[in-house]
Amino acid sequence: MYEGKVVVEQYVPQFQSIDERPHHETMKIALHVMMAAGYGYPLEWESSGDIAAGHQMSFHDSIHATLDNIIALVAVPRLLFALPITHLKNIKQAYDEVGLYLQDLIDVGKSGPAHDSDGGENILSNLIAHSTNIWKGPKESALSDDEIIGNAFLFLLAGHETTYALINPR
Repeated sequence: MYEGKVVVEQYVPQFQSIDERPHHETMKIALHVMMAAGYGYPLEWESSGDIAAGHQMSFHDSIHATLDNIIALVAVPRLLFALPITHLKNIKQAYDEVGLYLQDLIDVGKSGPAHDSDGGENILSNLIAHSTNIWKGPKESALSDDEIIGNAFLFLLAGHETTYALINPR
């Protein structure tokens, strides 16, 4: 845990102590750690809140809206998300945006080499290597894009929450 606190203090130096940083900044750090380490796509600190072309929400906002409403996503039947209830529509939009962003990352990963800064493997590059149009093994063992998105989302959720808890142990 000490190493996590040291990293946070290096990246958020404007706060007097580690306990004074806002919740938002800690969540942002956790997202950056997961994207760089888990997926090989480091985010720019200042532009991580920008809305990418073809999207309605930023990656940062869509992840956080999805994570903040994960219980509703699991417990509410899919049919109810089509009702004219603003909160449910916003949850569905955020969830759909996460899927679109992950699909964008998959498309980039399929079109070229791994984008990890050191050229190494990461979670996403390994999932993509097992996709239906790349995998050389048995076709029944290959992953569809939907399966890759599902797995990538679960790893993102688990890694983001674990990283957040490590650097904000309250």
